[in-house]
Amino acid sequence: MTVHAATDPCVGIRFYREMKNSRSIRQVRTHCSITQLVSTLILIMLGLMLSGCDESRPDISLSEAWELAPFPICTPTYLPENISATPEVVYHADFRDPLESDVRLRYFDKDSHELAFEIYQRYSPGTGTGEEIIMDYPVGNYYERELLRWQGILVWSKGKEQYTTPEDQILIVMAQYDDVDMKRWMFQIKEPTHIKANLIIWGNDPVWYQVYTHLPVQEAQEIVRSIPNPGNCSPP
Repeated sequence: MTVHAATDPCVGIRFYREMKNSRSIRQVRTHCSITQLVSTLILIMLGLMLSGCDESRPDISLSEAWELAPFPICTPTYLPENISATPEVVYHADFRDPLESDVRLRYFDKDSHELAFEIYQRYSPGTGTGEEIIMDYPVGNYYERELLRWQGILVWSKGKEQYTTPEDQILIVMAQYDDVDMKRWMFQIKEPTHIKANLIIWGNDPVWYQVYTHLPVQEAQEIVRSIPNPGNCSPP
């Protein structure tokens, strides 16, 4: 890999991530000289201080998102009657790289205009189905925390993440279920009852899906089931 020391700070961050994935310092040394390494570290610091390394396009059209993303953006064919059919669309790409992109589709209640559910789709070629998640508790714990963040129970405050509801009062249930010809994982906040929410995750190459909802479980599963396979999606 060639490092361009005096260019975009995002290059430094991207290179740093690759170095972190290297198995030994010997492998890192094969990538660059000491001078290049020092230059890269400087770029990392600059990148952390400067905004703009990531590309974020909030509230764009679904057609625009299709043009930006390297994967088909699938939408559900089933929606509850009280949910608006036109989602709010957010496109994001790490380091402004489409191969590191994701799209969020946010659906709102027609009357209250409150967020009802959100479909997160990330480009992840070669992705698994998620069956292994129960075998890896730290991974399962990560998705539990993602659900808590989405629900606003886990927030960043005073330099650290803090709970807005006492942690010992929160009950999250995780389970795998069979859905047609696919296995999916569901995380449910069961208690306290006033903050109930659920998250369903699965992989369908080349896309990884996470669906967050405030809806009843049966409705959430019906929406998820209606999302076509990536190969069967077409632009709007």
